[in-house]
Amino acid sequence: MQYYENAAIKTLVQYWDEFNRTIFGESLKRPSLQLHEGRSRLGYWQSQFRIISLSRELLLEEPWYRVLAVLKHEMLHQFIEESMGAKQVPPHGELFSSMRQKFNIEEYEDLGFGQEKALNPSSAILEKIRKLLSLAQSDQLNEAQNAMRMANQLMLKWNIEQSQLKERRTYQIRQLGKPGRVMLVHKKLSAILRDYFFVEPIWVQSYDVLKCKRGRVLEVTGQRENVELSEYVYYYLLNLSEQLWKNHSREENVHKGNYLYGIMLGFYEKLEADSKRQQLEQALVWHGDPWLREFYERRHPRRGSLRSSKMSRHDKSLKAGKEDGKNIVIHKGLGHQAPRTSIKGQSIRGFLQ
Repeated sequence: MQYYENAAIKTLVQYWDEFNRTIFGESLKRPSLQLHEGRSRLGYWQSQFRIISLSRELLLEEPWYRVLAVLKHEMLHQFIEESMGAKQVPPHGELFSSMRQKFNIEEYEDLGFGQEKALNPSSAILEKIRKLLSLAQSDQLNEAQNAMRMANQLMLKWNIEQSQLKERRTYQIRQLGKPGRVMLVHKKLSAILRDYFFVEPIWVQSYDVLKCKRGRVLEVTGQRENVELSEYVYYYLLNLSEQLWKNHSREENVHKGNYLYGIMLGFYEKLEADSKRQQLEQALVWHGDPWLREFYERRHPRRGSLRSSKMSRHDKSLKAGKEDGKNIVIHKGLGHQAPRTSIKGQSIRGFLQ
């Protein structure tokens, strides 16, 4: 375990350097970073010995972005004491609050839990969505697709109603997946969530403590109901794609990357067609949530395009994936029994354990 902790501390030092540059304008002198036992104090800044200490349990049990939230919190204490010379002020008083807002530093409690927490659809809209998806159990593809279409329409109506409210809404941040490379299939999946599930996605750097591995994960921001549904769809589609690939890989001359990308492309085109149909039949048009966009841009002021790993084109596999993607039906889930997915008469159960 000491090896993993030492590697994690070295990574935290790298993040300290990055935050010192991007948030605090290189105004800080690097302190010693260490770990301590217990969760009663997630972190602390000790000015006498110039130490930032984080909870060992926080490091091992929490998602990395919550670890970084605590690190930035303690760096702000360091900034107030060393750069501003304010050593006799209350640690979490008005000055700390105002500087936290100035530097746009989220609190640990502000960041939603990731997939390590079971989904719990306590809101009325999620319960209605779950009931509609429960109807999509028919082995007749058209019946199942109609039930899913009704669920999509209900979510669209709800979000349009929410966007017309005058008061600002509360948004949740959640990161999905394990750190790794971003492939074309992942980029298309994030586009599905952005365009049809009412969240703002972005690929951000993260760190897996037990694998000593840095990589990118998908961060989604939105209202809790949309984040819950997006998380479910994210894991559902990834796991389903792998299961379908196992069946498809028995054929000769196939390419996995093209097939998986084709699945996401086909499902995207299916949602796009449904959206156009709703605009014509129901006059339901989503114009976005400007407050969500403002919240997202404030959290990620420095955004750039992300390159995915290169992949040679294989038309046969891409076409096969698109055909399967267009026939995907998402069944009951959201924290209840294991999901069931039908595609061309096949039934695949239990992807989300």
